[in-house]
This record gives sequence, structure tokens and C-alpha cells, in this order.
Amino acid sequence: YIFENRERYMKCTNAPYFAGGHFDTTNGRIFIYKDTPKLYETLFHEGIHQLVHNVTQMKEKNDKARRNINMFWFTEGIACFFEFFKRDTVGGFVLGEVSKDYVGSVQALMKSNKHTPLQKMMKITYMEFARNSGNPQYVSAMYAQSWSVVYFFYTYQNGKYVEKFNDYFKREVDMKGGYDPAKEIFGDLEQLNKEYEEYVKSLRV
Repeated sequence: YIFENRERYMKCTNAPYFAGGHFDTTNGRIFIYKDTPKLYETLFHEGIHQLVHNVTQMKEKNDKARRNINMFWFTEGIACFFEFFKRDTVGGFVLGEVSKDYVGSVQALMKSNKHTPLQKMMKITYMEFARNSGNPQYVSAMYAQSWSVVYFFYTYQNGKYVEKFNDYFKREVDMKGGYDPAKEIFGDLEQLNKEYEEYVKSLRV
């Protein structure tokens, strides 16, 4: 559903005041509004939620069961990863660019030691995040960090962890994701966190 403006979107959906759009898992629909400078970013973000939801739905029909098992860093991380793009020479979309919105936020959190290390991030379920989602500062910080985790997995050292991330992706849509599967696939999470933090601190827009 595409609303003419933000005011009508808010009135009809009762979304949080800071929402730019959303995907409703109860009916499988995306809700966005036109008068936003981030129309494509929102479409890509919510479209990824819709895609993963529908793939997972093939495995499990119960929405509550799916949301209880999905890990926050994965669910929001891939959606945030696909938000950012550039145009190629013929106007097409090149997805997965460094986020000018998120990278500075994550780096600031790391500098002040207020970020969530991978070992802790990988324990947070989507439902646990949702319980605190009324706090816009918390939401912003967690979205930025989830983006940085997925960006790290896709791009670090020319894709060093892409294959492992894809293996973990399969676990999530099979409803077998979580902290222990992450440890099994990625190995020493403390060492992984060191690589992750060093890489994110080095990123430039």
C-alpha cells in the first residue's frame, strides 16, 4: 500500500511516529508513503522483510513461532544492508553500498564503547528487540549495528565470510538460526568480533 503522504500513512496504520514504512507479517503487505526522500530505500528494506518472511512461511505457518526464532541482527541486518545503493551508468541499482546513515552511528557507538559486541548481538531475538522498539534511540542504534554486522559478512576481505553467512541464512529460513548455530558456523566469536570492529571502524562513506 502506497499512501499519498506521511500524515495519511500514520492515521491509517497507527505506526510509530518515527516509522518510514513497515511490513505487516499478519497480512504479508508492505505499507509506505510517497512524500519521503527515501522511497527506494524503504521499498528495498521492507521488500527484503517480505521476501524472507514468505520463504520462511513455507517452513512454518505460525507467525509467532517465526518471530520468536528469528535473530534480530539477521532479520534487520539484511533489510538494512539492501537499503543503500548507487546508480550504475544506465540508471540501474547497485545494492549494498556503505550506509551514510548507519556507519557514523556505529562508529560513534564503538568509540564510546556503547555498542553491542557480536557475542551479545547474536543472542538477541527479534521479539526481544521488539519489546524495546518504542524507544527511537534504541531502534536507531540497533538498526545501525545490525546493518554493520551484515555489511561485514558480505564485504570483509573480498567476501571472506560470504559462504558462511549464506550457510547461516539457510539456518534462519529453516527456523534453525540462533546463537549456537552462529558459533558453529562462524567459529570463535570473540576473534570474529575483533575483525568486525576493526573493519567497521575503518569504513568511509
